[in-house]
Amino acid sequence: MTTALHLSSIIKPSINMERLHAVLFPHWALWAMPSLVLALCALIDGASPRIEVANFGYAVVYIYFPLAWFLMLWRYVRFHTFDWFLHRVWCAMVLYLWVNYTACCVALFSHMLFAFGFPLIDHSLAAADQALGFDWNAYAHVMYDHPWANFIFSNSYAKLTLSGIVLTPVIAILRNDRIRVIEICFLMSATALTCVVIAGFFPAYPATDSLADAGILRAIELNGRHYLAVISAQLHALREAAHVVIDPRTAEGLVCFPSFHCCMALIIFYCNRGLGPVSWLAYLTGIVIIVATPVYGGHYLVDIFGGGLITLFYVWIWKVKILPRLSPYLPGTSAQDFALPHFFKRLLFMAN
Repeated sequence: MTTALHLSSIIKPSINMERLHAVLFPHWALWAMPSLVLALCALIDGASPRIEVANFGYAVVYIYFPLAWFLMLWRYVRFHTFDWFLHRVWCAMVLYLWVNYTACCVALFSHMLFAFGFPLIDHSLAAADQALGFDWNAYAHVMYDHPWANFIFSNSYAKLTLSGIVLTPVIAILRNDRIRVIEICFLMSATALTCVVIAGFFPAYPATDSLADAGILRAIELNGRHYLAVISAQLHALREAAHVVIDPRTAEGLVCFPSFHCCMALIIFYCNRGLGPVSWLAYLTGIVIIVATPVYGGHYLVDIFGGGLITLFYVWIWKVKILPRLSPYLPGTSAQDFALPHFFKRLLFMAN
């Protein structure tokens, strides 16, 4: 008994728990979630003779995980050698690996769910839009028939969504606000997984397949926007092929109802609060993306409402259930330890 206590007293101080929690960036639970999804994908793959994962199996997905843990181990060993610049570069690198790992896992899961071929709900979504008095073709013509509107909203949907969802955590890293980074990552992963699960059990094709008139289809062809046709072809292949081969290198999340683009727009809107002019730019970006989503994302109006409700639910979960328990126990990398030089102080926006 005495020997065991003695060994415990030797080993315990060798692990610096504050340093360990600091390097498990953004948070250990955020790495656990996609890992569980990947394990579920492996179970589905093994149990279904119809589904096969091609191109080195899961190696394409796995590569992000060991790279991230290598960076964490390096940070743990050389913790006190990090200055303000290296600290932020390290955070950005680990976050990049987490985003890619999570996106690959969720996208792979979405393809597997669509391969089960659950009944389509296109007619129900169209009926819901009709009950709301929403004319999809009239709304699409407003966008496509006016060149400036077409240019602004198509580029907003295609480019501002990705830019906004990337810059939002980058700004938080620049401010060394780890709580905000965790908030962003939680909302992104939770909404993405929820949208994929709902879309898998209640699948639908893009609204353009069933609603778009000849004028809209011609405008889509003239503008060279074939991604909705590519998504439709992928969905047809997953649902109807006798043998489904999923390539992890090219698999992307397939979601119609609810709209994940709406979720991302609201995350950009909400997670840039309290940052002065940056907040107003984020608010405008989020609104423009939502306005563009029905047409350029091939979504029904009810898809937007669904994405909005999911995001609001997880914002409530974050504020009421997670944040009060997280903040007191999150040892961290304080802003004082890695403060920006005086020249860059203007980047340290004050958060609400």
